[in-house]
Amino acid sequence: MQTLPLIERGMAPAEPVDAATAALASGEFAAVIDQLEPSFRAGDDSAEIMLMLIRAHAGLGRVDERQSLLALALERHPDNLQIRIADAEFAMARQDWKAASERWQRIQTQFARFPSAVYLRHARACLAAQDLDAALRIVDTALEREPDNAAARDLRDVIASRRARKYRIAGQSLAAPSMVSWAPADGQSRIGSLQNFRQCQITLTLDLTQPTTLDVSVGGEAQGSVKLSLEPVTEVIHGEEGWLFLANDANASAEQFTGKRPLDEAQRRRWYEFASSLAVLQQQRSVLFLIANSKEKVSPERYPHRRAAVTPTEEVEAILQQAGADYLNPIEAMQAAPASYYATDTHWSGLGAFIAFQSCLRRLGYVENVEHLFSFSEREVVGDLGSKLDPPARSLTTVVEPQGETRARCRFTNGVPGTGNISIFENEQPLHARTLIIFGGSSAGAGGFARLFAAVFRRVVVFNLPGSYIHEVVEHEQADHVIIQTNERYLPTPGSVRQQLSEMAPEIRRHRLPEAQRNKLWEQIRHQRRYAFYRTFMQEVLR
Repeated sequence: MQTLPLIERGMAPAEPVDAATAALASGEFAAVIDQLEPSFRAGDDSAEIMLMLIRAHAGLGRVDERQSLLALALERHPDNLQIRIADAEFAMARQDWKAASERWQRIQTQFARFPSAVYLRHARACLAAQDLDAALRIVDTALEREPDNAAARDLRDVIASRRARKYRIAGQSLAAPSMVSWAPADGQSRIGSLQNFRQCQITLTLDLTQPTTLDVSVGGEAQGSVKLSLEPVTEVIHGEEGWLFLANDANASAEQFTGKRPLDEAQRRRWYEFASSLAVLQQQRSVLFLIANSKEKVSPERYPHRRAAVTPTEEVEAILQQAGADYLNPIEAMQAAPASYYATDTHWSGLGAFIAFQSCLRRLGYVENVEHLFSFSEREVVGDLGSKLDPPARSLTTVVEPQGETRARCRFTNGVPGTGNISIFENEQPLHARTLIIFGGSSAGAGGFARLFAAVFRRVVVFNLPGSYIHEVVEHEQADHVIIQTNERYLPTPGSVRQQLSEMAPEIRRHRLPEAQRNKLWEQIRHQRRYAFYRTFMQEVLR
């Protein structure tokens, strides 16, 4: 049988391919083209050759050649994952975010397996297109596949910060209208007398993503002009040693710290009611109220504001003590460990979470030392404050993980982002065959706080519902212990004792989840018959 030359069989000789691969790795893009172009022109249109040529043209900035080769490669190899990725990257390079998003989505639909980076690139395309809800959903999907993906966690912080960014409307009066044009709906040139005009109300819907000028005339006479624009609100305070702190937040953290925002009478009254209810609950079962400290309280020496003698924290503690309610404020333990918090986040680090975890265990009656069950390491991260800067700031944080292979697994989650989330962890070989419920806020997840308990207890059920208690849930779980956790800056909002799980529905509905996301959440949980109690609740909420 006659053997055809490699080129006639549509295969480039191994030597040019190897040389081109080495040249591509070292950034010698022209050499790649010199090595492979003859084989390609001779008929070798293999995916490997075409991909290397596409990357070489991209490296040389040859947009037209790259586009032509991509079109041909997609025609010849429509089911090649790497070529589809190259096509999506070409759209990213052109900053055609809509096309890029569509192409990343096609990869996720077309291929059963693909690198997790596909999710992150898709999320970045949505972020650049200002579709922040979609970006957040996509990066959350990546984290479902790889919960420990540091790049995904950092990107999520950036997206969440951008999504929560605050703006104020800035108005600038102009000396004279740049263009006087105002006409009522009926087409008449005159609205009315100046006196009548001053008494009427006009509602306008304006897109202020770009500066907008409003010009007004009455009876043909120019009355004034104003230029409206959006100004970003400063969300970060720069402290000592590069530490960042929260600014202009809805909870008025700085005003609480400086004593300018004490509890009002209504808040004090509701705290007395909650503290009294909490004291009664603690007589019936093991319930602990935990305060997750504000970063500025742990490191006041780094914070640029002066601390008041009395803040809402001291007011709440006095009310709890007066009612005889048990609570835990681990401020001294946190201050004794400098790495309990870190520079670019509002929450405690893994070490801080461990300190709170160990303090809770002791208060719940478990006196053994469990430190040997965990390993401690450092990792550089962005954090929820670092993500508010451009470019994002990074810092080292302490990470705590179980030693060896953990038996604890997240067996159920309703997938709700933020408040209203329900997650259930189970451990086949626990240190203690106990069930714990945590009603908490963002700190319940920060530093792996809830997962630390999952490493020692049989079952841990976590509700993102700061400072709350739900009788029906506690009874359903026959919980051995309950932790009610709230972040210190949330203390002006009194805790609440609820009767039914259904009372949590409004918190979930406030997210105004789009139909597609509601359908996705339902698909994720509808087969979880083992957790029918929570499944039925979510079915009603998502309906």
